Amino acid sequence: MSETAGPLEGLRILLVDDDEDNLDAVATLLEMNGAEVRCCPTVANAREEWTAFRPHLLVSDLAMPGDNGFDLILGIRQLPPEEGGELPAIAFSASTDQVTRERALECGFQAFVSKLDIPLLLPAILACTAHGLS
Repeated sequence: MSETAGPLEGLRILLVDDDEDNLDAVATLLEMNGAEVRCCPTVANAREEWTAFRPHLLVSDLAMPGDNGFDLILGIRQLPPEEGGELPAIAFSASTDQVTRERALECGFQAFVSKLDIPLLLPAILACTAHGLS
């Protein structure tokens, strides 16, 4: 553990992606910046981890087999606030088209970051959570 806290220190992030390599790489990036990350390869797994982990933020891929990131966020937004219904969420997708971006935001994600723009993920997380800001 480093002597200085990372910008995401103390933040619990639920990371959902069916691509194992991407899941590992993004988890490593987030952990290197101080976050506690729970990785979920499916939406079903994310739903199982939800209550026990009590994340501060969701970062989810959109296109996955079976239930997808849209299904996940729509289900979360139906929860009462005390159960996480207002949890900040970032759509993290390989899709770069405007229609997908708009749909993600309409479904309840606060931000959309393309997997082609990974350096934008950390600033998006900080903006969505106002983590470390007063």
